[in-house]
Amino acid sequence: MRSETRANLIFLTIFLAVALPGAVILFIKKLDPAAAPMYLPDPIHQRLPYMAPQWTPDEVTRVIPPITGKWVEQLTGEQGAGSGVALHERLPLISEDRMLQVTAMKYTPSRLIVYTILWDGEEGVDAANYRAAILSAGTTISGRVVAVRKIPMPDAVRKELMNDGYVAPRKWVAWLELQFDGSLPEGSAFVLHLSYKNGEVSLGRSVNLFTQ
Repeated sequence: MRSETRANLIFLTIFLAVALPGAVILFIKKLDPAAAPMYLPDPIHQRLPYMAPQWTPDEVTRVIPPITGKWVEQLTGEQGAGSGVALHERLPLISEDRMLQVTAMKYTPSRLIVYTILWDGEEGVDAANYRAAILSAGTTISGRVVAVRKIPMPDAVRKELMNDGYVAPRKWVAWLELQFDGSLPEGSAFVLHLSYKNGEVSLGRSVNLFTQ
């Protein structure tokens, strides 16, 4: 085999190795009936899923995608938090970085139970690494994390979120159940603070709970 032929074969092999993965991705996208035509530019999203973490201007509307909304409602019921998901002005109760969502709250004479979803699921499932507190009228009430569960995100939910503009949703979320002892006035507004620390890694998130 001549050196020129060998060089051409090497070039062709490298070219195919680089080009084939992209060609496969484009072929799969073309098979998706919900995808936009490939000759059109990527759409500018005017609506985004409420938990998509990227910054957006004010004119972008945050929405509850239908498949995702039904899954969160189903998950809330399956985890013993009751039917329905907590909302304020038709949107879920969520932290500023959009990663911590409060899905439901239960009042009893002796305690308040708060159910939450961590959408990034990055912190893991060791309850000992979490700390929870409620801030109300200048008072801090410490709570405890009684359960952390790793919940796989269904493929249909993940696909819907990506199609709607959430760039890289996780394949699973963390479900947390928090308990706060003592009497808290039902209907009052307060702030939930959840922190995580594992070695040198430390994070903190807060959610305003509008319960009236």
